[in-house]
Amino acid sequence: MTDLASNTMDIYIPRANSLRTVQFYFWLGIISAIFIRMVIIADHYSGLMSKAFFYLGVIGYFVFFAHRYRIATRRVGVLNDLELLRKVEERRPLNENDYEGLEYIVRSISLSKERLNYLVIIVFSLIAIFLSLTLDFGIIA
Repeated sequence: MTDLASNTMDIYIPRANSLRTVQFYFWLGIISAIFIRMVIIADHYSGLMSKAFFYLGVIGYFVFFAHRYRIATRRVGVLNDLELLRKVEERRPLNENDYEGLEYIVRSISLSKERLNYLVIIVFSLIAIFLSLTLDFGIIA
């Protein structure tokens, strides 16, 4: 048991991002989602505007999803390095480092705005589809 404790003491546990960082990436994701959906509408009026929305949206998504990938990788890294899933499944006692790892994961999930981001993406996708169909069928000019 002491070997396990000494091995886990060397494991790096990251800190959760600040609220400012969380909000920055949340708004970057929202704005990128809006730009991507605006491509459909802008295409009816201006090819140049459509391309601008596309590139802005894709660049924003690139940065946003690179950040989300990094967060997911860090969370899984803590789970794997501390063998937390196995310890919980086996109902083994957790040491201080294990609790710090769990705290990081829980705090990271609780601060995340991903659920709200998904909701906004769904709503703007529906709006974009509706507007595009009305433009395609000439309901609005």
